[in-house]
Amino acid sequence: MSILTRTIPFVSACVLISHLPAFAWSNSSSFSNTRVASVGSTKAISAVSSTDTSSSRSWKSPAYYSSSSDFSSLPASFQSIISKFDISQSVVPSEATIQQGLTEALAINNNYLEGNEYKAAMIQPLCDILDSGKYSAKTNNLVLQNLAFISGNDRINAKDKLEMTDSLIDFMEESVQLKNYSDETLESFHNCLRYIFFDPGVSADERDKITSKLINQDSPLWGDAQVLYSVFIALEEYMVSEETGLDIKNTIIRFDIGMLNIINSSSNLIILNEFIRGLAAATQDSRLSKATLVEIKNAIQGVLNNTEITLGYSLNLSCLAVLYSISNNDKLNTIEKNETMQTLIDLGVNEQNKTIWEKYGTLVLVKPEVAAQVDSKTIKDIEEFIGEIPAGKRPMIVSLQDAPSVSLTDSQIKGIQQGLLDLVGMYDSAAMTVDLTIDSSFSLKNDYVFHETSHSLQRNIMTTEQIEEWDRLWLESDSLDDFVEEYSTTNKAEDGATMMETVLKEYYLPDSQKTLLKRAQEQNEANDPTLLNKYRLAEACWGIPASSIN
Repeated sequence: MSILTRTIPFVSACVLISHLPAFAWSNSSSFSNTRVASVGSTKAISAVSSTDTSSSRSWKSPAYYSSSSDFSSLPASFQSIISKFDISQSVVPSEATIQQGLTEALAINNNYLEGNEYKAAMIQPLCDILDSGKYSAKTNNLVLQNLAFISGNDRINAKDKLEMTDSLIDFMEESVQLKNYSDETLESFHNCLRYIFFDPGVSADERDKITSKLINQDSPLWGDAQVLYSVFIALEEYMVSEETGLDIKNTIIRFDIGMLNIINSSSNLIILNEFIRGLAAATQDSRLSKATLVEIKNAIQGVLNNTEITLGYSLNLSCLAVLYSISNNDKLNTIEKNETMQTLIDLGVNEQNKTIWEKYGTLVLVKPEVAAQVDSKTIKDIEEFIGEIPAGKRPMIVSLQDAPSVSLTDSQIKGIQQGLLDLVGMYDSAAMTVDLTIDSSFSLKNDYVFHETSHSLQRNIMTTEQIEEWDRLWLESDSLDDFVEEYSTTNKAEDGATMMETVLKEYYLPDSQKTLLKRAQEQNEANDPTLLNKYRLAEACWGIPASSIN
């Protein structure tokens, strides 16, 4: 396998960074999971389209139809939709018909309850449209949205998802040269790649092959700073994973550090923050050498000491995430760890968050935009919720902030627009931070803290055996009875987080209020043990005793 080893020309890249426009779209996919709650309720609503949700609904996984399956073997309803955008036919559909088919396909891909065994068959026709280079931005964006849903679907084989990567990268390279991409295009592009990097079925060699293309500076992707920013958002999942080649990862680390070493007053802080986030993600890799960790630490210290720039909330948070991660790495000696921790304390600990820090080791940060809404009761509530999380499982950093712009499903967007939903939290895997939305329209509850901390457990604390067992139970789940709620069916991560959230909450409740445990025990007695097995696994992940209701 070819590995990029040549020295990266930092100066030319810096020119791009300095002239990056202050575009409005955010790195929404930096947040691996979102939590959406009904206004006035602690229950999360479904992220799927409105469909029949009877408990007899079933799923099949992995996909039985690959991207190369014969279309004639598909159900008629799928054939009808795909035929509207399949340009390999002798009679090519009109662009209006193609857009109609893509919109119908999007509705299917936005529905997590049906058709998962057939969705991979859409990949090749979708990629054919991108490869053709003949269609409008609207059509291409519909294609990319469909591919993003498919790449993020845990019940579709990684092998099938990988077949879209070349088309994605080639399409973006051409789009850069033609200057005909939009913010929506970039968001779907990096979402697809992030989901593919996140899929455990994608091997280290396959991840490295994709990344080698992305970091090849002869690629047109490196000729546009906005696109380069999107590339580095996609690479966050690569940097977190240990299923990657260390040589390529170290190449990216050296690039990130090089960028931080030459920042000045004209540098764009949005993309610089992305480089810091990449380093925060990389520090989670246990294979990094002590020398690399020290080099990263020194680069962050250099940013903090740089008098030419003013660090805002996001940059400060990213720097703190790097320092916190490194200060807990046993490859550093005690003096080095204490020095790093002291820098973190000097920068992040204040009178408001000092008690929580000293009691639990969790750093609670407050974004200036919501500071007026964070009173002593809010901090006390956070302290109580964090205290209820078992030691060793608590989040490193909790950020209290306004709701950021993130990728949501159609049903979620509609619910928010109608005032039925609020975005209440998310887990930022790169910065290892639990983000909680502070908003006057709903009260902060332990559900939200437990839920996002559960995502932290999934990414940082669960053992390989526990992860494999959850994968098995996820695939075994064949009806809504096997899930906490409909939202749990979204993907494995949300299945796990809703279960762990509920299990920890019920741990502190009297038996009469442990409704999920009661349901799990009743189903187990009826020879359906899946839900109870999930409950027991969640208890093990938290490290709490097994509960039972007599």
